[in-house]
Amino acid sequence: TFEDEDGCYLNFTYRYLEATNKDEVHVQAERKCREKPPIAAIVFALIGTIVGIGVPSLILWKIFTTIHDKRKY
Repeated sequence: TFEDEDGCYLNFTYRYLEATNKDEVHVQAERKCREKPPIAAIVFALIGTIVGIGVPSLILWKIFTTIHDKRKY
């Protein structure tokens, strides 16, 4: 397996034929490239998680402080 300058991989095999004194190389026709990570999906998921946890936390905090203040006065 060989990695080219683009970060893609090529598979190849090498064999020496003694009968003909020749080298034989077979190279895979297609490169195998890694898929790029979905950056937008990761960013939106992170923002959604922060908002999904933050807003209910603020609502609960407001409810508890309101109840506490009403009991105190």
